[in-house]
Amino acid sequence: MATSYESNFVRLGGALAVVMPFILSASFAVGVVLQTAAGQTYYCLSNLGVSSVPYVPYFFNVPLIVSGIAVIIFAVALTRVVRGGRLFLAGAGLLIMSGVFVSLVGVFTRANPGLHSFVSNTQFAIFPISVILIGVSFLRNGMRREGFVSVVIPIVTVPLGLFANYGPLFTDHACAASEWTAALGLSAWLIWMGLNLPRLATRGAKSVPQDVSALS
Repeated sequence: MATSYESNFVRLGGALAVVMPFILSASFAVGVVLQTAAGQTYYCLSNLGVSSVPYVPYFFNVPLIVSGIAVIIFAVALTRVVRGGRLFLAGAGLLIMSGVFVSLVGVFTRANPGLHSFVSNTQFAIFPISVILIGVSFLRNGMRREGFVSVVIPIVTVPLGLFANYGPLFTDHACAASEWTAALGLSAWLIWMGLNLPRLATRGAKSVPQDVSALS
């Protein structure tokens, strides 16, 4: 039986996964409004992090740092609920790394273009991989709904994000379009899993999946 500390930690992880995407989106939106009201464009969202408009960088960098920490807490809480095998743990480990890089995007702004590009591109790459690995692990262990959603969301949003960045329909704000698309996918999965985390926690140890790879 889970201790009170573990139960509270799982609830915290689920709550952060649900709440933080809304806080992050609202904060970005405020930054965009302030930026455009000051007569400045924001070719990509990351420009908000180095904006000369008062307070705009705080609306971009600080929520990113906090959101990365929230992703890490959620990922750890997920491992407390789903004690899976190597495939699941690989996905959860990449999810933790993704949270680290989300925070680093807010630390290494476009004032450090090389580091900023590295951490943002790395985060964009490893997050969908982590979710797909977790989803495949769910599918292999009979958790069809969790697995289907976890696999489909990145498969849909990653191509959309790439099209938004390189497609012909987005010219002036191409990068911003891709960032919003990627953020939408990240947010949708986090919110959905955060809402389902308490339900997964009540399944009990006998219902918790163990990857086939861990038993072979």
